[in-house]
This record gives sequence, C-alpha cells and structure tokens, in this order.
Amino acid sequence: MVADGLGGHRGGRRASQLIKSSLSRTVQKLSASTNSQLLISGIVPIPSQFRSGDRTFPDHRGFILDEIERVNQRLLRSRIGSATTLALVEIQGRRVRSYHIGDSEILVISQRGRLKFSSISHSPIGYAVESGMLTEEEALFHPDRHLVSNVIGSQQMSVELGPWISLSPRDTVLLASDGLFDNLLQGEIIHFLRKGKLTECVQHLAELARNRMIIPSLEAPSKPDDLSIMAYRSCSAGH
Repeated sequence: MVADGLGGHRGGRRASQLIKSSLSRTVQKLSASTNSQLLISGIVPIPSQFRSGDRTFPDHRGFILDEIERVNQRLLRSRIGSATTLALVEIQGRRVRSYHIGDSEILVISQRGRLKFSSISHSPIGYAVESGMLTEEEALFHPDRHLVSNVIGSQQMSVELGPWISLSPRDTVLLASDGLFDNLLQGEIIHFLRKGKLTECVQHLAELARNRMIIPSLEAPSKPDDLSIMAYRSCSAGH
C-alpha cells in the first residue's frame, strides 16, 4: 500500500501512518487466524475463506474495507483536518485486486507493455481525463492538478474496489503517490517498468521524476511533491 498524507492539511503525516499501521495489524490478524469466521466491527460474523472450484481462498475484502472506515471515523472525530490518500492491492497467487482512495494511483502492466488495469485519480482533473474533456498532456500542466476530491478523513470518503485481475508471468503491479503521476506520462511509466530488473526500473522512474521536480522545463511537467513508489512483479511460470 501507498498512503500519501495531504500536505496542505494539518496532520497529513499522522493520517497516512495511522492507515498503514491499522491495515498492517489487520492483515497480521488475518494471517494468524485459524478460525473459519471472523467478526466485522466485533459484531458481524463472516467466513474468512471462500471456495472457488477445488481451491480455497482467504476473503479479506470485508476486513480491509471495515478497517478503512474505522480509520476514517477516527480521523473525523479528531477534528484537526487530518487526511490521506490510499492505494492498496491485495495479491493472491496469480491475481490482484485494488482498493483506491484519492490521487495515489495503481497500474497493472504486462511484460509487453499492455496496460491491464489503471485506477482513476479521484480528482476533478482525473475525472476530466477519464471523460475525455482533457488529454493526459493537458492534465499534467493544469493549474488545478493538485486538487483531490476523495480522501480518508472525509465525510464523503468512498473506496473504489477494483475487479480481480489475472496476473501472467512477468506482469508488474505499480502503486505510487501523485509525485510520480504528476511528473511522468503514463506511457513513460510503462516504458520504464515493462522490462529489466524491477529494482532498476523503479530507480529509473524515481530519478526521472526527481529530475523533473528539480529542473523545470516547458516540454515536460514539473511538480515538486512527495514521491513514493512500490512495485511487484509476478513470478515466471513454474516458480
């Protein structure tokens, strides 16, 4: 997961740390549990596993969503305006599912560079690009690029739950804060990420984004911001 606290709001760092630590504890509890049922909000019992054909999979969706809502309510009760984005993926074997709030984004890319999944930035500019009102290039230079319309720490917070995406060998899953997506075009990110050693791919992305933040250019976007990048690559067949 990547959680980017809102820099213009008091307590952004606290909000991002709170959601990360809370979800980490939830996952640890799920991993340690041997019961066939767990409780949502300490009240509602639901199965912690489900069957699909001859295989049994853990079902974490309800627990993750419940914990996100719990943190959202805790931030609202604090009344100090703390808020954070969240980009989270759940990986089970050869499939991945996304949970998304805000303008930190998620991509799933094949080895050949095909975009298998892309989250939509929860922002006026993100929605304008999705509807075709703005091109990606126009959006990168738009003065309202910094606005975000959905965060943890808001009465209107909502979680966008993505579909299960099948992962082929060498597919790459990327999660990053807006410091990456505000400085690189999606095509550039895919180009650097699709092949080569994963650590080197991420290093190239980080270096290019930092250089654009530091050295403004009329030909490329330049928006200084926090930069967090996480990447996962599925194993080759048989490994």
